[in-house]
Amino acid sequence: MFAGHYSWWRGFWAQSSVDIPEAHIQRNYQFTRYLYGAGSRQGAPPMPLQGVWTADHGGLPPWKGDYHNDLNTQLTYCAYQEAGNFESGESYLDFLWNLAPAFRRFARDFYGTGGLASPGVMSLAGQPLGGWSQYSMSPTMSAWNAHLFHLHWRYTGDGTFLADRAYPWCSGVGRCMEELLTDNGDGVLVLPKSSSPEIFDNSHEAWLKPNSNYDLMCLKMLFLSLAEMAAAQDLAADAQKWGQLAARLGGFHTSDDGELLLDSETPLRESHRHLSNLIGIYPFNLISVDGGSEGMKRIEASLAAWDQLGTEQWCGSSWAWMGCLRARAGDGEEAVRHLDVFTRAFVSRNGFHVNGDQSGLGFSGFTYRPFTLEGNFAAMQAAQEMLLQSWSPTPGSHGTEVIRVFPAVPWRWQNAGFSDLRTEGGHRVSALGRTMPPHH
Repeated sequence: MFAGHYSWWRGFWAQSSVDIPEAHIQRNYQFTRYLYGAGSRQGAPPMPLQGVWTADHGGLPPWKGDYHNDLNTQLTYCAYQEAGNFESGESYLDFLWNLAPAFRRFARDFYGTGGLASPGVMSLAGQPLGGWSQYSMSPTMSAWNAHLFHLHWRYTGDGTFLADRAYPWCSGVGRCMEELLTDNGDGVLVLPKSSSPEIFDNSHEAWLKPNSNYDLMCLKMLFLSLAEMAAAQDLAADAQKWGQLAARLGGFHTSDDGELLLDSETPLRESHRHLSNLIGIYPFNLISVDGGSEGMKRIEASLAAWDQLGTEQWCGSSWAWMGCLRARAGDGEEAVRHLDVFTRAFVSRNGFHVNGDQSGLGFSGFTYRPFTLEGNFAAMQAAQEMLLQSWSPTPGSHGTEVIRVFPAVPWRWQNAGFSDLRTEGGHRVSALGRTMPPHH
């Protein structure tokens, strides 16, 4: 038994490695990667909110210990690709694939459409568990799950996975979304109802004018991904259809200075935990530093607005996600600042991410202790994003990814290095910092 155990872990750790010259960030990276190997393997259920580590207090764990698809599952499975631990991700993708019959029933019974939809909050059997309806029953959570199929194909380059799993599952979501959308009279496709996860909590105000930027960005990324996947399989008619749907969604909603709004008329004007209106910057790179002056204007104005609102209502995952976003924007100093706060203030002694600030230093008004895993994994990905990025500046165009080595490394990481991290296109990349000692 030990021989098999040892062999499996040796293979797991051999896939890649990083060398970060800050012990607490390196420790979080290693611990979080261990959670992938310990808690997410093929043939076993994927990790819900607390994985297999939920404390037994004789009652339900926080948020029922379920599968929350409004950021939790997606951020939990955002870091395995670059580390090369694909089996860990396949645990979740196999889970979603096997639940396709349940998701088709949900699309039919709840939305009245064909195709498939994964509930925003769901059980192990794929059943909707409810909650705040604005996100627990939102159809675009399925589009964010579809993005994980797309990324898995982009990082593995596996044509069989594309044809047999990624395209069928994602096109099922695409069909559901297509049937939900209607023309608003100006040639723009909109959903019947729209929201932005957890904005305005569970109030009437949480229903935004369709489409919210969050819904718009999820839909646009879905259709562009489907166009790319269809083109890669020489399905020209499909590629044309998905591309036209993406175009008919219209442009993103911004203020005059470029700030990304919640919808066409509502700015974010209070500190908030969910970076929903920024999802087009990360993880979708629909708005990027390679997008010319307009892209930079939107990124700079939006980040400035978030800075001005402060972090009073942030959770730990907010800091980790913002670290990823700052790295994607090429700002290594801000990325490491957010990663530093996360690892010092929102990680407990046992290594797990807790939602509230445990430092007493006022990084957040939340000081409670429920733990969920997505913050750990988003912080792991933030470190990888600082070292290596490979997204396409033109999403939806096949084979246009660009590999960026050390794109957001802060000054104090000049000794950083990594070995065999993966990029889109299926490549392995290794690099040494400029002052790396020879024995490394």
